[in-house]
Amino acid sequence: MVLTVCCLAAASVQAAGPGAGTSAPTREAKEEAQRRFEAGKDLYEENDFRGALIEFKRAYQLAPHFKLLYTIAQVHYQLQDYAASLQAFEKYLADGGRDVPGPRRAEVEKEIERLKTRVAKVEIVCNKSGAEVAVDEVEVGTTPLSKPVVVSAGRRRISVSMKGKATVSRVVEFAGGDTTSMTIELQDDDAKAKPAPTATSTTPAAPPSRPVSTGAWIGWGVTGVLAAGTVITGVLALQSSKDLADERETPNVGSGALNDASSKTSALALTTDILGAATIVAGGVSLYFTLKKPSNAVQVGVGPAAVVVLGRF
Repeated sequence: MVLTVCCLAAASVQAAGPGAGTSAPTREAKEEAQRRFEAGKDLYEENDFRGALIEFKRAYQLAPHFKLLYTIAQVHYQLQDYAASLQAFEKYLADGGRDVPGPRRAEVEKEIERLKTRVAKVEIVCNKSGAEVAVDEVEVGTTPLSKPVVVSAGRRRISVSMKGKATVSRVVEFAGGDTTSMTIELQDDDAKAKPAPTATSTTPAAPPSRPVSTGAWIGWGVTGVLAAGTVITGVLALQSSKDLADERETPNVGSGALNDASSKTSALALTTDILGAATIVAGGVSLYFTLKKPSNAVQVGVGPAAVVVLGRF
């Protein structure tokens, strides 16, 4: 369908006719309607179909005339709103009656038959009366609806809302010629705020964390000191061993110097071994007190060649 300015110009709003209602529009309303109609033509020529449709609808509200319905139906068709186009064409024929020329009536009837293949009908049933029903955010009536809602083929959002109730929206795909039905249950808004029933969990709760005892803190501190001492004496032992090797290769070194260097190296090596063993013991004890229930009667001491731990285990 091609919409031209000639088709638009066919809808004169200068005088009220069939479909104008019980009261004729005022002169000011007619003049405003004519301005709106001219603005709609300009917008249509600029391909702003949505803007043009708004202006044509406003003109019809101000000065209803059945010829404007033909124009409105044409613009709806351009916007691919086939349901609205069909309804406007049907109202055009109904309101125009005998004033619709024979050729124009035949043309519109042909368009109506084609549009019926591009729309679907959906019967919407709601458990509440007075709820607003909208299709793609355009209100189409309130419940209970007297007849099925005509929607354009394609994906449509059906929404039902009511004050104090939670709005229900569904996205449905309709094919041309479909006739379907849907039932929508509205619930109170406060139902959303009610806490959901607590489900029984099969996952065991994590045990509460156990505070680390004073003995554990002392034990880890001692372990750290012993580890540091082990590293230091180990480095010194290595250096002493290297010095001893150098003196042995040096000519004319006395036996006394060699004995002193050897004794120093042995002492440092022994100390390193003792401190290393003490570090392992202290670490094990610290780990024990970290994992077990703390005890108040714990004493940790360091001797020249051992770590002393007193307490109840």
